[in-house]
Amino acid sequence: MRRPGDASPPPDAGGQTPAPAATIDACGLTCGGLEPLIARHLRALAPGEVIEIRADRVEAADGIRAWVGLTGHTLVTVERDESLRLARYFVRKKTAPPT
Repeated sequence: MRRPGDASPPPDAGGQTPAPAATIDACGLTCGGLEPLIARHLRALAPGEVIEIRADRVEAADGIRAWVGLTGHTLVTVERDESLRLARYFVRKKTAPPT
């Protein structure tokens, strides 16, 4: 079981950091401001593209994981830089359902 803030990649990540199509600096934001910011930026991306979210708040880990699970997007991997107290979350936009 993964713990909040765990730096190891989720099983589907393959251990590789994806190239993001966009990057958000969410340092200092809490969940109330973080999720709407992510949603707004993801709307501009094509299905399957990845966004990188940089956050310095510990509670961002739980908020991002919960939001991704509720919205159907995929948390590809998380990278932590303890020296900067920064985490990088890579979220893949969900693909459109078949018509």
